[in-house]
Amino acid sequence: MIMNSPELTYRQAHPYDVSFIAPLLHLTEGVFADHFFGFGDRDKAHKILSGLFSKKKNRFSYQFTTIAEVVEVLTSHRKLAGILVAYPANQMKQMEIPTARHLYSLYGIVGMMRFLVNARHFLSAKEAESDEYFINSLAVSPQFQGKGIGTALLDHAEKKAKADHYHKSSLWVARENSRARILYERNGYNVKDTFGSKTLYKHFGCLGFHRMVKNLG
Repeated sequence: MIMNSPELTYRQAHPYDVSFIAPLLHLTEGVFADHFFGFGDRDKAHKILSGLFSKKKNRFSYQFTTIAEVVEVLTSHRKLAGILVAYPANQMKQMEIPTARHLYSLYGIVGMMRFLVNARHFLSAKEAESDEYFINSLAVSPQFQGKGIGTALLDHAEKKAKADHYHKSSLWVARENSRARILYERNGYNVKDTFGSKTLYKHFGCLGFHRMVKNLG
């Protein structure tokens, strides 16, 4: 039996976690992932995110992923409760080439060209400042939503940021994802930039993104 505010344990993700992690990566990206990574094909998007997670040094790698687990009281069985993908923003530049190589290996030349066409829509968007700790992805398993695990994962990310001597953390949230935005605002994040256009909605089915930042003191 799981309590309303379950005790969480955290561990580093491994490549063998892919079958559990990829659906949550997909969940946090939503319809946007289907269009941006899968060109409208949900299964393809799932395959690409799975492939990225399983490789090193890219933006979705297991190396940067923390898993939150809940231990059932009666059976001691561990259940995946949520994931966090986060890293210092000043390392993102170093990930560009490995990420591109991994995408090329997953897509092939034709698919890579289509991906680059998609990516050009975001060239003008500010993703993060170099002095921020960037939360790339945060997702909670559907069966554990509403139990405070999203807030716990944010707190865990902020502790990691402080341990690395960063005084700000940041993230992107889809403009239409009001539930997530409310969570982030409740935990001290404020909108600093907003990016979006009619073209973005036409191509990716989303209105755009808010860049939200929290001063960690």
